[in-house]
Formats: sequence, structure tokens, C-alpha cells
Amino acid sequence: MNQHNSGQRPDIQEEDTPVLPPPGRRHTGRERALGLLIALLIVVLPVGTGAAIIAITNIGIAKEQRIQAALTLFEKHFAAEELDAAEQELQKAKTIRSDHPRVKEAEKKLSHALALATRYKQGREFLTQKQWSSAIETLAPIKDYKDAKYLLMEARYEVARAAMAAKQWAEARRLLEALPPTYRDVQFLLQQVTREEASEKSRAALREVEQWLAVYARKKEVFGTVLETKKSVLEIEERLQAVNPKYLSPAERQRYRTVSARFRQVHSKVEAEIRAATRSVAIAARQEFAEQYERRLLNGGLDVYITLEGPEKTTMRIKYVLWSRPLVYKFINDEIIAKRFRELGFKKLIFDTGFGERWTWDIK
Repeated sequence: MNQHNSGQRPDIQEEDTPVLPPPGRRHTGRERALGLLIALLIVVLPVGTGAAIIAITNIGIAKEQRIQAALTLFEKHFAAEELDAAEQELQKAKTIRSDHPRVKEAEKKLSHALALATRYKQGREFLTQKQWSSAIETLAPIKDYKDAKYLLMEARYEVARAAMAAKQWAEARRLLEALPPTYRDVQFLLQQVTREEASEKSRAALREVEQWLAVYARKKEVFGTVLETKKSVLEIEERLQAVNPKYLSPAERQRYRTVSARFRQVHSKVEAEIRAATRSVAIAARQEFAEQYERRLLNGGLDVYITLEGPEKTTMRIKYVLWSRPLVYKFINDEIIAKRFRELGFKKLIFDTGFGERWTWDIK
């Protein structure tokens, strides 16, 4: 803008950017209009931005309220176990905001409840179809859900009865003992299982003794030596003692009496055989010792003759012409010799000179 002499109208030069007049100078109309526009812009722009922020905030609050309302209804239906209705309310909340923390929590909660309900329903269907084992397998993991615990009792009870019908007594006992004692007639069934188990064990033992007696009568030598036979007899005696006639039928009790009488006869016979065999073995051992002992004394310079006397060969006579009291005393006080004589069953030792003089030692 150029300044001219006083009284002359100034020429206004238009420029892109308005130039404010210096202080103290009066504003032109255009300048005043421009200032007013700037002032309006300064006032109006912040007001519009705040309104936009408020509008956005109101929208967020409205969504949160809609989510809370849907979740409130969800919780109401969930508590009433109306899972279909609860799922519908959850879907409404997910439509508004699926990543909301409470929506995620409700979704997890509903998923777990639906899984429990599905498993429970399947378990009840197995019960209706009398598929007891499948019902137990299905309901056991959710035994604390609703009345699953009682449904499990029912299934186990029926499986136990089926096991009893199949004479699977151990399995029946396991299942019955897992049930409360007061459930139905569990105590009565357990008593029945106990009787049947005892009866089965008694019958098995009786059959085993009968088979043993049959083998013994047919071919006794299959038992080997007398001592092996004795061992076998003792084992069969234990099996016979395991038979409880109380749990046998009348016909089985008669068999038991017959078998017991036969076994007593065999037992007495085996005992006699063992005594005879033991006697023969003991006599042979004493005879062998006498021969060895005679050679030992001869090697020691004593001209002795040893003979055994008595039906059991328990008396040893040592003939030596130079026997004397000191020498006999030395023999009978030798603890090693005395111990060996006792072990072999010798009862008496005679020191004989052959000329009517002798000393007798009663071995104790």
C-alpha cells in the first residue's frame, strides 16, 4: 500500500495476504470483515471438534450399555441353565464387540457349560440304552455335574450285577465296594459275592486234590523221590484244608468226604514210606561211617575191628586188645567224635578188648 499527500484518496493495492494497518490507524471495511472472519474461525473450530469428540464418546457408551445389557441377560439365562437363550444373548454382545473382555469370558464360560451338558446328555442316553460301561466312561469325568454322581452309581450297580451273572466275582466285588454301603441292596450282593467266591475256591481246591489222587494211584513214581513225594503231599494237604464244606453243594460235600478219606490213606502210606526210607538212609550212613572210622584208626596205628549191632545199627563195638581206662576216657571226652556220633544216630559205643574186659558209653 502506498501513502499519498493529505486530502487525496489512497489507492489500495490488493495482495494475497492482508496487511494490518499500523497502530492508531483506522481499519477499512475489508480489513474489519477479514478480522471478523478470523475471529469466527477461532471460535467455531474448537466448538466443532469438541462436539465430534462428544458424539464419538456417546456412541462408545451406547455400545458398552448394549453389551452390558446382553451380558446381563446372558447371565440370567445361564443361571437358569437356559443355554440356548444364553447363547443368543452372547451372540448379540459379540455382534457389537467380539473382542470385549467380558464377552470373551462369557464365551469361554458358555463353551465349558455346553461341553458338560453334551457329555451329560450322552451319558443319560447310554443309561437309557443300558450301555452301562459306556455310561460310566462318559459320566465319570463329570461326576460333580448335576446328578451325574447318582447316575454313575446306577451304572456301576448294573455292571456289578452283570458281572455277578457272568460269575466274574472279583470284578463284581470291585464295583460293589465302590458304591456307598447304603445304596440299594449293595450289602446283600457283597455277601452273595463272598459266598460265591468261597464256593468257587473250595470247588477248585477239591478238584485239584482229586486230580492229584488220580495221578498218585495211576503212576506214583511221577513224584520222584520219597522226599519229593512228601513235599507234594504237604502241598496237597494245604489245598484240601482250603476246602470249606459249608460252601459246597450236598453232592460236593459227599465228594469232599470221599476225597478226604482217600487222602488220609495216602498220607499215612507216604509217612510210612518216608520213615522206612529215612531208616534205610540212616543205617547206610552209619555203616559207611563205621568203615571210614575203622580205616582212620588203623592208619593211626590202632589194630581195631569195628562192627555195628542192633536192628537200626545204632550200637558200635570197637574191638582192640589194648583198651585201657585212660585210653577209653580220652575217646569219650573228644567232643568232635562225640558230636559226630550223635549226628549219625548212634546210641551206644562199646570198647571191647576181646578178653572179657569192656567199657560201654551211652551216647546222649
